[in-house]
Amino acid sequence: MADIFTAQRLQKFLRKKWKEAGCTLERRQRMGICTAQLTNHSAKRSRRLQDPHFDLWIAVYDEFVSWLVSLVTVAHWNNCKEPYEPTDYEKAIVLLLMRIVSDSLAIRHLMLLGFDAGAKTLVRSTTEHMEVMAAILDDPTMGIEFCKSRDEITANKFWKAYLSKHKVRPRIKNIWLKFFRGEHDAAKFFANWGSNDYPQLSAIAHPSFMGCVHAVIPAKASYSDEKWLGMWGDKSLASIGTVQTCLSPLIRRAKENRMLSISCVADPSAQAIAATPLKELRFSSDLRRQGDRYAVQTYISGLFPLILAIGDFPFGKRTKLFGRPRRYSPANELHKHIKQGRTVLGSLVLSLNAESNHPLIYPEVASLGEKPPR
Repeated sequence: MADIFTAQRLQKFLRKKWKEAGCTLERRQRMGICTAQLTNHSAKRSRRLQDPHFDLWIAVYDEFVSWLVSLVTVAHWNNCKEPYEPTDYEKAIVLLLMRIVSDSLAIRHLMLLGFDAGAKTLVRSTTEHMEVMAAILDDPTMGIEFCKSRDEITANKFWKAYLSKHKVRPRIKNIWLKFFRGEHDAAKFFANWGSNDYPQLSAIAHPSFMGCVHAVIPAKASYSDEKWLGMWGDKSLASIGTVQTCLSPLIRRAKENRMLSISCVADPSAQAIAATPLKELRFSSDLRRQGDRYAVQTYISGLFPLILAIGDFPFGKRTKLFGRPRRYSPANELHKHIKQGRTVLGSLVLSLNAESNHPLIYPEVASLGEKPPR
């Protein structure tokens, strides 16, 4: 068996080619910057940058990702000694959850390394996976079609049939309509929560002046004289917007004094939402100055139907659709995390949106022309 072409052999090959081109390089010499050294230096620099607001919102983000990890663990682990053939519904749900968790961890890495534009781009596709999962939980037959999307042709066919041109939106509204027991205004309100910000995230992902500037000049509490370009990776307050995109759309499209009337709903999380005037869920005006408040809000808004509106999944009546049912056990920590976590995370979102808390959780963001402090 021939030896593999290693990185060391690659460098030797390139030195030979550079020599043929008239550039003689020593054994450890190279042309151009060493990308590995650049990325290592960038990561070390990001780790040194400390901001309590950034750390707070990463901790908020981590709570939602942790809940997802518990959910996928219980959904995937069947507690059965004998193997069995999982249903298409089960395959679809578990695969989607694994993709969502994988992307969520990648988003976290990007934010911590200072590549928030990349994080926002990934958030957009991650929320689509969340919406498809919510739709399959509501309509298990969609899981059968999902499992047929095994190559580029069938994958595009599935996308055109269920996702293109906002086709999934009525399904999400129907999920919230069931949750709010027929309250159409409330269902429409939450179904559009976050989705109206997709064009903003798409504008960052697509080639545009706005998207490029976002990658080069991230939002800061203050700008220093350090000679460092955002394209190398610059941990910044822009990632607060990436974590909290769940909150802003609630407010921007709500009437100032409107209340959600859902007194017929028994779910305590829904009652907590109903009891909170939407004017008290207003987004911080300081944060609006960043111009990029969308991504984490969108992330949580995509996740919110799975937290509140889907009920007891993976327990309850939907567990019958698994090849082997998952039965809730109060003694199981992961089970408790999933079941009770729905109320805890719902309350967390409301607490973060209480106007009285805004001065404690939202930073002042510097204007681009602002001089650094002396």
